Amino acid sequence: MTDVHAPAPVLSAFGFSPSAATEPLEGGLINKTYLVEEGGRRTVLQRLHTIFKPTVHLDIDVITAHLERKGMNTPRLVKTTSAELWFTDGDGACWRMLTWLPGRTVHVVERPETARAAGALVARFHNAVADLNHTFNFSRPGAHDTPAHLDRLKRALAEHTSHANHAAVSLVGEAIVKHW
Repeated sequence: MTDVHAPAPVLSAFGFSPSAATEPLEGGLINKTYLVEEGGRRTVLQRLHTIFKPTVHLDIDVITAHLERKGMNTPRLVKTTSAELWFTDGDGACWRMLTWLPGRTVHVVERPETARAAGALVARFHNAVADLNHTFNFSRPGAHDTPAHLDRLKRALAEHTSHANHAAVSLVGEAIVKHW
């Protein structure tokens, strides 16, 4: 996408003026993400990818509230001015706003200490949610089924040998299969 600013109706839905400072945040893999600042208030605004249904926010709210009760600092959903967990714009896009947590995002692990710290955080998360009793509203069955994804990759490599990009794509695809 080439948009630089979050749409005014979306900002208004979360209680910000249309002139609030917005800036795209880099590094996200799925959702379009913005930093929003106004009057000393700083938040993260995201337009969700269409693979997610808005009901995912019901789960996020339960999980982050549970983590907070367990003493874990986590971004929380910011409700709209009409007390909703998300906003759907005129084009049908789903938006959410999250509280801002200061710190840094690590995109490449360059030191063992960073990997250890990340592992410790994952362990804290799993310990904190171990007693969470929740029936999820949203799920993506098969999303983390690596063997099924690899089978699909192998079939695609075998079935599309005449594609113009097959030579380049097959190098990467075969490397993925080999290293898995």
